[in-house]
Amino acid sequence: MNVYELGSQRNTQLLDFVAHHSQDAIFLAAPDGRLFFSNPSASRLFGYTREEFLAGDIGLIWSKDALAKCYRENHADLESLEEHEEWMRDKQGHQQRVGISCASFPVGDLKRIALVVRPKSNKPYYGLRMGESLAEQSPLMIYVTDAEWQILWANSAKSIGSGFTSEELVGKPSPLRRYLGEQEPQLLEEIEEALAREGKWEGDLHSRRSSGEVYPIRAQISQVAELRHGETSRIVMLTDVSAIRETEQLLRNVSLHDPTTGLPNRAFLEHELDKALGHANPERARFYLLLMDIDSFGVVNEALGYETADKALALLTHRLHNAMGADNQLFRHTSDMFAVLAKDAHSTADIAALVSRINESVHEPIALNENQFSVSLSIGVSSYPKDGETCDELMRTANVALRRIKKRGGNGYSFYENGEEAVSRRFIRLAGPMQKAVERNEFKAVFQPIVDARTWKVTSMEALARWIRPDGKIIGPNEFIPVAECTGAIHDIFNAVLHQSCRQLRKLDEMGHAGIQASINLSPRQFQDPNLARSILEVIEEEQLSPERIHLEITENLLMENPQQKGKVLGVLQEQGIRIITDDFGTGYSSFGYLKHFNVDGIKLDRMFVSDIPGDEKGEKIISMIIAMGRELEIPIVAEGVETHAQADFLCKRHCGRLQGYLIAPPMAAEEFIEFLPRFKGLA
Repeated sequence: MNVYELGSQRNTQLLDFVAHHSQDAIFLAAPDGRLFFSNPSASRLFGYTREEFLAGDIGLIWSKDALAKCYRENHADLESLEEHEEWMRDKQGHQQRVGISCASFPVGDLKRIALVVRPKSNKPYYGLRMGESLAEQSPLMIYVTDAEWQILWANSAKSIGSGFTSEELVGKPSPLRRYLGEQEPQLLEEIEEALAREGKWEGDLHSRRSSGEVYPIRAQISQVAELRHGETSRIVMLTDVSAIRETEQLLRNVSLHDPTTGLPNRAFLEHELDKALGHANPERARFYLLLMDIDSFGVVNEALGYETADKALALLTHRLHNAMGADNQLFRHTSDMFAVLAKDAHSTADIAALVSRINESVHEPIALNENQFSVSLSIGVSSYPKDGETCDELMRTANVALRRIKKRGGNGYSFYENGEEAVSRRFIRLAGPMQKAVERNEFKAVFQPIVDARTWKVTSMEALARWIRPDGKIIGPNEFIPVAECTGAIHDIFNAVLHQSCRQLRKLDEMGHAGIQASINLSPRQFQDPNLARSILEVIEEEQLSPERIHLEITENLLMENPQQKGKVLGVLQEQGIRIITDDFGTGYSSFGYLKHFNVDGIKLDRMFVSDIPGDEKGEKIISMIIAMGRELEIPIVAEGVETHAQADFLCKRHCGRLQGYLIAPPMAAEEFIEFLPRFKGLA
C-alpha cells in the first residue's frame, strides 16, 4: 500500500507532495510493525533507503512494543496529533532524540498507523548558550539525563575522568546508573528516593571508566522539571577524586606501616583484629593470632650493628611472606617481633602446618656482609573465641603462650592454655587412655554423603573418626588427632576407620546401593611409616573390597613436604587403583604448582571459599576459576561445607561436579547412613 490508497487521486497526490517535501520523517505502518511508506526525510534521518524500510519493519529504528502502545493509545484524529519525545536509532546504531506524532486509523477493514518523526537537537533547551559554554569549560564532568538516566547532553570534560566522549554517551544509559544498578543497588535506591523527596543528592560513590576500571567520584545530582514539556531531567556533576584518595591512602600507609620491613605495624594489626572480631560469629567462626619473637636477636644487633640487623629483618620478612597462606596477614609487632593473623586456619593442625612452613623459611642461614648466621622463632598462639573475644584479650593470651615458650628456651610454639600445666594435663588425659580406646574399638567411623551435582545421587561418602568413650562422651578429631599423631596411635585409628569403611561399602552393596565410594583422610604422620602403602592395601584385601572404591584425602601442605618420598608412596597406591584426593584445596602455598608434579584424581574445594558465596565477588571468581581449571585438567571437583541452597545453586551453575555439606546431611553413624540413602531424593 502507498499514500495513494488513502483517498481520492487529487487528495493523495497532494499528500504525496507534502510527504515528499516534508522536513519531518513520515511513515505508514501496520500495528505489527510492517512499513508501507517512508518519505525521503526518513531516509536522510535514519540512513536506510526506502526499499530497506519497506523490506523491513519499524524494528529497524524503534521498538515494536512502543509502536503497539501508540496504536492502543491514539485514535483517528489526524488534525490534532500530540507530539511526545522518544529515542530512536539510525542505521549505524546511534541513538537520536526525536519528537513523534502518532495516529491510528482504518483503511477499509485494516488498521494503519501514521507516524510523523521530527529530529530534536540533543542540546537545545537544557540551558542558555552561555550556561552551556560554561559547562563545556568546567573541569567537572557534567551531563543531563532524562528521568530514566538516559543521557541527553554531556560536556567534553566527561571524557577526562571516564574515558567516554560526549558522542559515546549521548543517547545511552549513564555509566554511573549502570554501575550502581549492578554493584550498589541499595545506594541507587537511596539516590532515587532523595531526588524524589528533595530534588538533589550529594555524596561519594564509584563508577566505571570506559576501560572497565572502577574509580571514586564525588557526585552532585539535581532533579529539575523542563519548562517546555514538563518532563523531569537530571543534572549530574561528577568530580574524579582518584588522586585525592591515592594521597590519603599513601598517608595512611605511612602511619600504619613499618618503614624497615614495609609490613603493617601494630596499629594496623589492632585495626585488622577489631575488624575480624566485628565480622566473626563466636558460634561458628575461628581464627588465630600468632606472636613471633626472634630468639636472641639483640645479639645480632650488638655484633653486626643496627644497619645489618635491619637488612636481616627485611630478608626475614620476605621469607615469612612466602610462608603465609592465602588469607594469613603478616605484621611487624615490635622491634624483633612479628605477628600473624591466621584467618584461613580452622584447626590446630592448620596452625601446626603454618608454623612448620614458618620455621622452614627462617632456618635457612642468612648471609650479609660476609657474615652468616641463623635465627629461630618462639611463637605463642591464641585463638578466637576460645582464648579471647576482644583485641586486648587475644594479644594478652598470645603473649602468655609466647612467654611460656621463651621460658623453655625458645625455638618452638605453644597454644595458650589457662595455666602452664594445662597443655600437659590435656595431653596426658587423652594420651593415657588412647591405646586402650583403640583396643576396645572406641574409635568409630561416621559417614557424610557426597552427591553428584547433576543427578543428586549419592556417589561417595567421607569417613570421619569419632572417639566414643564408654560413658557416651564423644571426643572430636580436633582434640584427639594431634595427640594421636604425637603418640603414633594415628596408624591404628586410621586402620580402624578403613576397616569400618570397607565393611560399610560391602553392606551398601548388599542392600542395593552398589558403586558408592569412601574417602578417608590420611595424616602426615602416617608417611613416616615405610610400610604405609602395603598396610593400606592389606586392609582392603582382607576386607575383600576393590581398591578403586577407596579414596585417600591428603592436604596440600602434606604433598609439598618431602614430595619425592610421598609421591612414590602415592604412586604405589594409585597403581593398585586407589584414588588420591587433595583436601582443603586453595589453602596451601602452592595449590596450583603441585598439580603439575602430582597425579591427583580429585580436588576438594576448601569450605572457606564456599562459606562466603554467593555475594563475595572475589570468592566467586576464585571458585569459578578452580572449577574451570578442574574441568580443563579433567580433575573432578568436590565442594565441601555446602550449607545453603544459594551456595548449592551457585556451584551447580558453575558445573561443580560434587557437593558435600550439612545442606545434604551431617556425618552419620553407619546405620543412619543406610537409612538415609533411600529417603534422600535431592534438595527440595
